[in-house]
Amino acid sequence: GDGDGDGGDFLSALDARGGSFEEDDETRGGEWTTFGAAGASSEDGSDSEFDDDDDELYLTDADDALTLSTAQQEKGASVKSAKYLQTCVRVQDCPPPNFPEIAVIGRSNVGKSSLVNLLTGRKDVAKTSKNPGKTQTINHFEMITGDGKWYLVDLPGYGFANAPERLRKKWALFTREYLLERENLLAVMLLIDSTVEPQRLDLECLEFLGENDIPVSIVFTKVDKKRKVKSGKRAKPEENVEAFCREVSEYWEEMPPMIFTSSKTGDGKAALLNHVATLRQFFKEGEGRGK
Repeated sequence: GDGDGDGGDFLSALDARGGSFEEDDETRGGEWTTFGAAGASSEDGSDSEFDDDDDELYLTDADDALTLSTAQQEKGASVKSAKYLQTCVRVQDCPPPNFPEIAVIGRSNVGKSSLVNLLTGRKDVAKTSKNPGKTQTINHFEMITGDGKWYLVDLPGYGFANAPERLRKKWALFTREYLLERENLLAVMLLIDSTVEPQRLDLECLEFLGENDIPVSIVFTKVDKKRKVKSGKRAKPEENVEAFCREVSEYWEEMPPMIFTSSKTGDGKAALLNHVATLRQFFKEGEGRGK
């Protein structure tokens, strides 16, 4: 499939423990059952199935503790400034773990750099490229909001076939180390390309995060686009999203939080920033990872 390439050793490189996806799926989901909705338009201008009255997150009853007041939400979601902070190739070279971090990960060319630019409100803070696998380092971006600072972390993409195997394994290993050992990692945003059918590597990445109890939110990218399929028709993003959710529901009791985005139209930006504000409040109250 698109982007699968020969990077199929995602789990073998990242998870030396092995283990099966079904081992403890009763522990998954839990508090992380928020769901996102963001407007998106199809190419002909008509509303798609992603539309909703409000560009916000909806919390289940189990998430009452995470619900913020409108004032809190607006304060935490308002980005006062954003800037590139640093690049590193070793976890020990990351900035001191003094602020919560939200990491973005996904297949090469899924639109990670575009999403970083969307969230920071700047077009060039993260360099975009049509060459899969350009991001081969851990890149930190400093986000200052109305209620404090957090780091947005762009992790290396997976699934690119053009890089030498030695480098692919190196990137996978330090990504694994970051995900498992970074004490101030609050949550991971797993980016999924809504223009393609479910990809094995994406499902394996979600499996890895679930097995290691790393809070994860699913962010669908490119919801404004349609892609030609073999029949000559254009596949709708919502069809691919539904197929992905069916795959995930076989192993997860409840779906992780889901948000739909388009870097082209800006859809999903408010939902993402509101979601991060909620997660940061959770962290501040002493319930975050490593607390």
